[in-house]
Amino acid sequence: MAFELESFKSESSVPAPDGASRIQLRSDYTIDVMDGRRKLVALEYKDLSCCIEVGWSPDSTQFFVMYSDSGGNGSFMVHWYTISHGVVSENHANKDVANDFSSKYSCHEGGPNNLFFLGWTGDSKELFFVTEVAGRDCGRYPDHYEGYLVDAKTQEIIRRYGAKGTDRIEKSCRASGVLSVRDLR
Repeated sequence: MAFELESFKSESSVPAPDGASRIQLRSDYTIDVMDGRRKLVALEYKDLSCCIEVGWSPDSTQFFVMYSDSGGNGSFMVHWYTISHGVVSENHANKDVANDFSSKYSCHEGGPNNLFFLGWTGDSKELFFVTEVAGRDCGRYPDHYEGYLVDAKTQEIIRRYGAKGTDRIEKSCRASGVLSVRDLR
């Protein structure tokens, strides 16, 4: 679900699929993760500028927060979390994906690469990130992007996908609402 910063003024809420938890956007630009009426944690992102998107895994045990630090032309980043026994933990695989991609492709003049979250498989066991070189005037790699399939439990990269495979996965996911990579393994 995508929101603009104006959404914080109305304190929008995004419920988990099981209805037990929710992500509450607060008017002071913080995000409360709630379990019923109990606040598990308040998340604050000092670099949040616009284009915030939040969402839950199908099994309601994971969620992501994605946003830009400088509007549509800024860098996009993702934070991915797991909730277990009432404790919210930030996962590291999103950083591993960003570092893996940046080790091969980057545009130092254009700032850090963009990282986007696409979705989870229906069983919530795998998730998909898309990363791209920031900056159109980036020499050898203008607008280059790739996809990464990640194991939600081990947080390991299962497979990397080039632009064509990433496009097919993204189009299928957007059309069906479900991440499917079976045809492309």
